[in-house]
Amino acid sequence: MLVVIAVIGVLAAVSIPRLAGILPGAREQTAMRNLRYINAAIIAYNNAASEITPTTVPTSSGIGDETAVFVILKARAEDLRGSPFLPVNVVPTSSSATDSYRARWNGQMFEIITPGNSGTGVNLLNIMGYLILRPAHNVAFV
Repeated sequence: MLVVIAVIGVLAAVSIPRLAGILPGAREQTAMRNLRYINAAIIAYNNAASEITPTTVPTSSGIGDETAVFVILKARAEDLRGSPFLPVNVVPTSSSATDSYRARWNGQMFEIITPGNSGTGVNLLNIMGYLILRPAHNVAFV
């Protein structure tokens, strides 16, 4: 019985630090994948229409640039082939938490804000209430 407990203890001592290192790497990969997915939707919109600008959403709507871009990409437009460019259930949540991955609109594309850096942007790990894991049928990764 002591030998079994000792073996389990050794396995735990070796595997727990390795498993702890996997989670931050997975979060970074997911954030980068989601960022590429969103920016690919912007490129698809730009190819189908004209350059995306948040000014196409009325300023009286009271929403920020990031959210305005998501509204544009989720809109169904019969004259734009491939629209909507993001799934309609995408709900961007604004975050300024320095321990999360965020996407900030730079006027043309989204850029990443990594943990440890300040700034407000869309939470890349929770933009649909769950993680985006695969692209829509009409959006390719860039």
